Amino acid sequence: MDVILIRPSAREKNYQTLEPISAIEPPHWIACRQTELLDQSHTITIVDMQIGQEVPHCHYNRAEIWATGSHPSAWYQAKAAILPNLDASAVTTITKLPSDYTTVSPCWTNIPIHQYRAHNWHSWSSGTRSPYQTIHTSLSCPYNCKFCTIHEFYPTHYKVRPIPDVVGDFLPGIRNVKIMDELFITKSSRTFKLLSAITSTYSDYYNIWGYTRIDAITPAIAKAAKAAGVNWLCVGIESGVQSIRERNGKGSFTNTDVKTTVSTLKDAGISVLANFMFGFLNDTQATMQATLDLANTINAEYTNFYCVVPYPNSEVAKQAASAGLNTSRTPSQWAQYSYDFKPMGTLHLTPTEVLRFRDTAYSTRHNSPTYQRLIAAVYGPTATTEPTSTLKRRLFGDAEPTCND
Repeated sequence: MDVILIRPSAREKNYQTLEPISAIEPPHWIACRQTELLDQSHTITIVDMQIGQEVPHCHYNRAEIWATGSHPSAWYQAKAAILPNLDASAVTTITKLPSDYTTVSPCWTNIPIHQYRAHNWHSWSSGTRSPYQTIHTSLSCPYNCKFCTIHEFYPTHYKVRPIPDVVGDFLPGIRNVKIMDELFITKSSRTFKLLSAITSTYSDYYNIWGYTRIDAITPAIAKAAKAAGVNWLCVGIESGVQSIRERNGKGSFTNTDVKTTVSTLKDAGISVLANFMFGFLNDTQATMQATLDLANTINAEYTNFYCVVPYPNSEVAKQAASAGLNTSRTPSQWAQYSYDFKPMGTLHLTPTEVLRFRDTAYSTRHNSPTYQRLIAAVYGPTATTEPTSTLKRRLFGDAEPTCND
């Protein structure tokens, strides 16, 4: 059977001026799907429109459109633009992994792995953005944050992969690595075993980044991660107000815990990518300012500011609907950096007020003298010039930008 696997693209529309500094990840789950289908003796064609590939004019028995990406908005991308060039007996849009890939390694055949690139900040650790590889050491997530719906993407509960399989997935000569896990560094003893296996096999050759939690980091685990080549860890702090974090299932850690963990990572030589969110249901201007104040205090090497959105089937969406807030969105309104993006709004603030706070916070944070001095000291002066792009927003009355996607 001839099968075509397609990843669509709306990068310029969804990222605007931030597109050049964003990563282009290899189509990791498509590569795993290819492994699965090759085991069934299928003939596979892969088209990744995010690197400019086009759908060939051929007939296929089956076509799968893998609308996966960094934001749930990718799941809603219309396939209409692809269908005119697509001759297939059956077309399926994949919004959930079709199988348990715990024991499946990606097959990179037919995928030009050297055309992919790391984020701008990730490459500060290596000096080059390409090539770029991805690895998964687990599936799903052991936690249930109320603003997240990631569990719907996986066909299984949280499961970890055999450590030898993970170690064997590292590609020679490709230093920049993203660990695809929803949660890479955990509090389990397996984390030490995994990091030790990577270290003993590769030392610190690779430039690795992945996700962790505030309550998972100790000096020992930070030291082990650095020895394995983990140069960046992303922590989801979300709010600077502990009661808001707890109300949204983010754990009971305090702001003091946040500061301690960030210091522990920095002391180990690991740069911190801090994730924060504005616009929780009970957020006010004062609580959002508290979140920004915490971000400025910890002075992470990079900070992502997102807005809360009512992703379908999330607890936040149910709460918003009960409060009378509008939870419906068009596809482009889900994308955090798009012109059409529309946050949820709160009991006290409109979507426009939340978004304006977010965009102003991003600009002031990354252009502040304190931040610029930090990055210049750690990575050199060229790193400080990159994260300063501005975004156009419909909610602000801006003229709609043009794009080529």
